[in-house]
Amino acid sequence: MATTTNRRILLGAIAAAPAVLVAAPASAATVPASDPEWTALVDEYHVAKAAWDAAVSAHGDAEAEFFRQLPARPERSGTHLIEESMTIAEIKALPLSDAWGKHEAALAAYNADREDLERRITGSAEAAREAAAERHSEVLDAIKAYRPATMAILVEKIDLLAAAYDGFDEEFAASIFANVRHLAGRA
Repeated sequence: MATTTNRRILLGAIAAAPAVLVAAPASAATVPASDPEWTALVDEYHVAKAAWDAAVSAHGDAEAEFFRQLPARPERSGTHLIEESMTIAEIKALPLSDAWGKHEAALAAYNADREDLERRITGSAEAAREAAAERHSEVLDAIKAYRPATMAILVEKIDLLAAAYDGFDEEFAASIFANVRHLAGRA
């Protein structure tokens, strides 16, 4: 369904292109070739993207270190006497209930130690990754909302968004077509 919608959107853009190209020279003559606001947005995007990439890499390194330091999970002892058809009460009534209780306590301690280790090793990297993701998203939202003043900027906007998102969904396509209509003097 999404592929069909994207094809329809693309075909609509191709059909609208001649009208936009005819209207572009008139609007291009009144707007400077470079737009400082757009240039600042693109620069801000590259900074945010580099920060996001670095934060993702650092988080990956922290996770690898966490798993390297993570001790083995406690093994269950005596579970060979447990059958699938047994109820919890029957299992706890086994002479191994002390072993079972010790295993549960060891597992609870392991889980608490695991959470503490994860927080100590990956906590700051996780926070940095989340902050970088939020900033990256904010900049991309600003780029999507930006109304280009020239066809050259519109093409750059389309290329930048396509690279950032590996293509378009309907929201992005609607934003692009609003820009095309604006440049064509129809919005």
